[in-house]
Amino acid sequence: MHIVSFITFFTLALILCALLLIISYFLGERPTNLNTSSSKNIPFESGVNPIKQEKLQFFAKFYLLAMSFVIFDIESIYIYTWATIIREANWIGFIEAIIFIVNLLVSLLYLIKKDVLNWKSLSNKKQT
Repeated sequence: MHIVSFITFFTLALILCALLLIISYFLGERPTNLNTSSSKNIPFESGVNPIKQEKLQFFAKFYLLAMSFVIFDIESIYIYTWATIIREANWIGFIEAIIFIVNLLVSLLYLIKKDVLNWKSLSNKKQT
């Protein structure tokens, strides 16, 4: 009986996906000629045309810092949810939370060792 409901669900999901693709194909705008205007190929942001084409290069440290922030932010959510059930978790839950926090501290020490959080070295590289 479960296989019939799974096949029905899977079939309806495929039909829905196909239906949405077909509808978007008919409702979407099709370009007549891509080479008619070069202004259609430039980025347009906040209603301001760009003055000149400029490619900005960002240091990889910004990416590493952003990813580290997201990871630690999500892990802090787990700590808050653990704090709401601390009384029901008993000692086993407390030990698991301590292991989790130690894991966070080890990963933070790793980031410090890899100089992800050191911005002085980045400013020194810019000046030279």
